[in-house]
Amino acid sequence: IVNYPNTPINIDTLDLINKIARKDNLIKAFRKVKSNKGSPGIDRVAISDVSKDLQNIIAKLHSNIINGS
Repeated sequence: IVNYPNTPINIDTLDLINKIARKDNLIKAFRKVKSNKGSPGIDRVAISDVSKDLQNIIAKLHSNIINGS
């Protein structure tokens, strides 16, 4: 987790970030967007494109959240 200089780390925040970043939660979120017929976001990636590479996308998203990037 990225910590800005002179900013105390709140343990509750770290716990929440870890819960959000869990791969099973990210997959649940994807399925919810898919069931709502979500449209492409700012990255213009369609749900069908994400579905094709879901495991790799989830792994990268998980890593990005945990690393703060």
